[in-house]
Amino acid sequence: MPLCQELKFGGVTIHVKTMEGLVGASANANLLDTPFQVFKEARRRGDTGTMERAMGYVGEFSGKAGEYMEKAKKGIEEDGKEAREKVELEQENAIQKRKVEHKELEKKEKESKGGQTDTVEISEGSME
Repeated sequence: MPLCQELKFGGVTIHVKTMEGLVGASANANLLDTPFQVFKEARRRGDTGTMERAMGYVGEFSGKAGEYMEKAKKGIEEDGKEAREKVELEQENAIQKRKVEHKELEKKEKESKGGQTDTVEISEGSME
C-alpha cells in the first residue's frame, strides 16, 4: 500500500516531505542541547577528550538538522508548486464555465429574437 504523500490538518494540506523535514529538524535541534551542555561542563573541568566527543555529537546533530531543513525546503517548494497548479486549473475551469454560460446566453437571445416577433398592422380607414 503506497504511503500518503500529504497530510491534512484542519483544512491545511502539508506534504509529507515538509512535515518530515520540519519534525526532523526540530528534533535534531533539540538534541543539540545535551551534548552542548556536556561540552560546557567538560570545558569547565578542562576535559578535552569529553569536549571533543561532545562537539562531535553537536556536529552530527547539527548536520542532520540541516539535512532535514533541506528536505522541508523541498517539500515546501513542492507544496507551492502544487498550489499554483491547482489555482491555475481552477481558473481554467472557471473560464471554461463562463464561456459555456456565455454561449448558452447568446443562444437563448438569438432564439428569443428569432421567429417569435409580434407584428402590428395599422389600417387606414375612415373613422366615422
